[in-house]
Amino acid sequence: MYIFVVFREPYIKINIIFGVIIILIITYSAIFDAEKQNHPLPSFYSELSGESSVSSGLSRSFSEIVRGNYASAKKLNANGMRIFIFFAVQLILRAIFSFVFYFGRSLRGYLVYTDCVISVLLFIFCFRPFLLYMVEQM
Repeated sequence: MYIFVVFREPYIKINIIFGVIIILIITYSAIFDAEKQNHPLPSFYSELSGESSVSSGLSRSFSEIVRGNYASAKKLNANGMRIFIFFAVQLILRAIFSFVFYFGRSLRGYLVYTDCVISVLLFIFCFRPFLLYMVEQM
């Protein structure tokens, strides 16, 4: 039963953990409705400082994206779609890379490096507004 042995691989375990976290984020977004204002996690920065930040409205924006209300999502947070795409692409990549890891034993070394490079570049691209905001705050 090789399939059970592959789950012992740290790379597969990490992919499963990331995949579950992403699915939980999407599920959270689907459960809570932006219009009903019932998101249980407020913006702590906004509550503490009284100011809006680059992440304000992101959870509500995700909720609108999951429902297909893209214009509303953009109004709630201009970066919402960009961040949501990061998570959606990462979920797809976790599945693809796990599949290749399982069936392509000779590619495993290259696969991990490729995964790291793609993920870091995707993160920098998608989270660029947040990274710039952090630099400005220093």
